[in-house]
Amino acid sequence: MDMNNSFLHGSKSTGIRFFLFLVALFLIVLAAYGGTFRSPFIFDDVKSIKDNASIRQWSTALASDLHAGETASGRPILNLTFAINYKISGLDVWSYHATNLLIHFLSGLALLGIVRRTLLLPVLRERFGPPAFMLGWLVAAIWLVHPLATESVTYIVQRAESLMALFYLLTFYCFIRAVSVGQDGQNGRNIRWLGLSWLCCLAGMAAKEVMVSAPVMLVLYDAVFVSGSFRETWRWRWRWHAVYALTWIPLVLLMIHVAGRGGTVGFFAEPEITPWVYALTQCWAFVRYLWLSVIPHSLVFDYGMYVYKSLFQVWWQMLLVIAFVSASFYLYYKRPRAGWLALFYLAVLAPTTTIIPVATQVAAEHRMYLPLAAIVTAAVLLGYHFISRRILPVGLAVVAVFAVMTFVRNEVYRSEDGLWMDVVQKYPVNARAHGNVGNMFVRLGRMDEALPCLKKAIILQPTYGDHYNNLGYACAMMGDYGKAAQYYAQASERKISQTEIFSTNYCQALMKLRRFDEAMAVARNFLDINPKSAAGHVIMGNAHSAKKNFSAAEACFRKALEIDDKNAEAWNNLGNVIALHGGRLAEALDLYKKAAALAPLNADIQDNVARLLSQLGRWREAVPYFEAELAIAPDDASVRIGYADALYRLQRFAEAAKQYKISLQKDPSGQRYVGGQAAALMAKGNPEAAYPLAQAMADALPEIPAARVLLANILVAMGRAEESLPHYQEAEKAEPARVEIRYNHAVALTQCGRYTEAAEQYEEALKLAPHQAIIHHSYAFALEKLGRVQEAVSREKEALRLQPGLQEARENLSRLSP
Repeated sequence: MDMNNSFLHGSKSTGIRFFLFLVALFLIVLAAYGGTFRSPFIFDDVKSIKDNASIRQWSTALASDLHAGETASGRPILNLTFAINYKISGLDVWSYHATNLLIHFLSGLALLGIVRRTLLLPVLRERFGPPAFMLGWLVAAIWLVHPLATESVTYIVQRAESLMALFYLLTFYCFIRAVSVGQDGQNGRNIRWLGLSWLCCLAGMAAKEVMVSAPVMLVLYDAVFVSGSFRETWRWRWRWHAVYALTWIPLVLLMIHVAGRGGTVGFFAEPEITPWVYALTQCWAFVRYLWLSVIPHSLVFDYGMYVYKSLFQVWWQMLLVIAFVSASFYLYYKRPRAGWLALFYLAVLAPTTTIIPVATQVAAEHRMYLPLAAIVTAAVLLGYHFISRRILPVGLAVVAVFAVMTFVRNEVYRSEDGLWMDVVQKYPVNARAHGNVGNMFVRLGRMDEALPCLKKAIILQPTYGDHYNNLGYACAMMGDYGKAAQYYAQASERKISQTEIFSTNYCQALMKLRRFDEAMAVARNFLDINPKSAAGHVIMGNAHSAKKNFSAAEACFRKALEIDDKNAEAWNNLGNVIALHGGRLAEALDLYKKAAALAPLNADIQDNVARLLSQLGRWREAVPYFEAELAIAPDDASVRIGYADALYRLQRFAEAAKQYKISLQKDPSGQRYVGGQAAALMAKGNPEAAYPLAQAMADALPEIPAARVLLANILVAMGRAEESLPHYQEAEKAEPARVEIRYNHAVALTQCGRYTEAAEQYEEALKLAPHQAIIHHSYAFALEKLGRVQEAVSREKEALRLQPGLQEARENLSRLSP
């Protein structure tokens, strides 16, 4: 019997073979997802992971303070897994991706186990028993590498979907194990498997609300595959199923606790997205999901909030949905075992794909993660029904194609910017995608490309205030604060998701326009709604500070710190008021240091500490703050200069020179300043210390003659005249009419004993400046060395004629003409 036939019918199945096929399954998954371990946090990852303080302490891991619709809010098991990852790798993404991949693989194993054990149940054993393992393995393999699952695996925060699916599948797997032990429910192993099944059901309820259908589908499974009827299910296991139903209680309590996921889910979550409009949109989404299940091409990361408002827009999709649902129930009535798969598909999709609006995302591919298992299972079983054992090579070909497609799809997740560009190209009606791409261009300083994207977002979704806020911010970055204020005013009339950021932006624009009273009104409106917001008091303090109401500003910042003593901006801005108004620099420094400790990645706050320490002459203490700031903003030339100055003051001249060089490469306008630093050292008689600064300046600005001349002069002063000559030559090429260059070059040549060349340079210098006595005097020395004594005498006489008090010329003339 060949390998395929043996595997197909399991005639020689062994533990080793079983293990090898599981290893193969893992390697297939690793090949498809192995390149995702460095994919960054994106989109909702920021709120639910990076900014989620609750995952940083075990005491809060199960009771997070997230209540604004974040993915992890009201889902304690999900939040706990993020806390575990944080303990392992902090905010390094590798452990988060590894966990997602592990959950995905375990879900595949659970699916394999469910399919295999279901096919081995008495009602299916005769038809599907021999190839049960092969069919289960093939279902798991196709599902694990299906491209439609990528969003639930690669997008870290959508672990909510895959984790719920794992518990959902384990609930069924353990239940099947329990009923396979015995029918009386008294066997010890039976009870243990049942207990595990119930715990998985409970954990799933605490992972994501979609788990709600599990107890119902379990009853249907029992009636269809195990007991044979609802009557027998009720007779044998009504207590079991009643216990499963109890898991709905914590689910309801969690949903109440987060109040409709921060107002993002429910019939009144978004006025424009009514249940009818949402249902119409779900008709389109339902058909889209089915299509992507078969042809997973042109996947879209985010479908945004675009909705269909007219029945005529989705009439044929609605007919297909009605047909599918009707067929599912009819199939369940006529062929319950096949119909159960269809009902499973509908039941898992129902919480998000019916009439209860999810306002933040009206469609999402991650919702198909678990329903996809039903479609794959149905496809494999139908394939086996029609082509028997040939399903294996066909299925393996599908696995190979899907694995490649998944690998390619995962490349899009390498950067958030690339991901949003992909969304805009594939789903151009998504206003959020256009806004995010526009924000990306703003961040890159590409305003010509940013503005059309941000305006397109407004056209697509004119009722959403965030788009006006984004466009206002872009205008502010361009220095057009008047237009920015106009867009902010329009945003204020609409729904804003991040009111703190918006209010801050609006106030800053108004303060730039010196419309201080309006800025204070914006801050006051925000505080009226959010009186306990530390950020609101900071905004008000900034407005008072801009209006020079320093006492009121100080009171606002102190109020903010009473509410939240971890608010770095409040500490920093209070320091500004104390330093600028009160002149209490020592106190301001302490405040700045507290802010810097709380915001190590805020360059402006680090800069305040560094600058004040520099002002106080505490250069050694300033150095670490400059270094921290440069780690955040390495391209800021002014910061680089400040750091270099601190090193200069500490007499760490070589290190200072390195920093001056980097600064000049980015901003050549600092050449006079750096040259002045080197000249100051020369004036103090320390050319050795001046040399690295001058060398850095010449390296950074080789085309600037002044830089080369300064370096050459310092080399001459150090007695290294030979090395100075190439620099003088390059400077002369650039500025042949500068007499100082000619003269200094001649002096250097004289020191090198190259008197003929020196004489030529003196001649050129005298052509440019015939009335400079010092040139005639220096030329006389070169002429004397060449044996042209009479010419030397004539030069000294001319020098004395031009400058009678030139004592060196008088003494030399006396020596040359006794």
